[in-house]
Amino acid sequence: MRIPNRFRAVLVLLLTAVWLPSSNCLPAQTTADPVYVAISNGWMGLFGHGDEYAEFSMTGKDVKLQDAYHVLLRPGLGMMVTFADKVEFGGGANILENHARWELEYWQSNADRAEAVTRKDLSGARGDLRVTEIRLHRNDGKQLDICEIALASTDGVFVLAVSPASSETDAVVREIASSFTLVHRRLTADELAGVSKAVKGGTEE
Repeated sequence: MRIPNRFRAVLVLLLTAVWLPSSNCLPAQTTADPVYVAISNGWMGLFGHGDEYAEFSMTGKDVKLQDAYHVLLRPGLGMMVTFADKVEFGGGANILENHARWELEYWQSNADRAEAVTRKDLSGARGDLRVTEIRLHRNDGKQLDICEIALASTDGVFVLAVSPASSETDAVVREIASSFTLVHRRLTADELAGVSKAVKGGTEE
């Protein structure tokens, strides 16, 4: 599934909902939605694209699924799950860097001011994953930070966008990033059943 500029529009709405609290939830996309499996202390997410899928975990008693693409990690802290197709941002040899640049250019054209910082302290030494903190500034002095956890794949980048980010949420982002992995198999009903069985058996495949 491709989520082109619509992804950004939904992210804007998510950020608005987090920045200006609201009880409204956004509807899920209609095709190839992420799916979730309950684990001992939270949820495992699985998001398929082509012959691969991304796997990630969110732990804690406060984690609540809003819909397939939106998770409330704890009160006031949201996460959006999406996929950016490389045709949207050019792909290239360094797909993560090009994706991060594409994201920043968008926000620079839609915010009063935007800047990005690579957070290697949150991503570790992995070459397949990048955490970028995007800082959005308004002329009235308000600021909103987003931590984008980006995982490279064959056809693009799986993205987990956590907001509002702060030093207090670094541990949450680090934990989710460490669980964010790519599986080189198509996410079929049989594959999902296998993951569910493994989770129930006390392991996370």
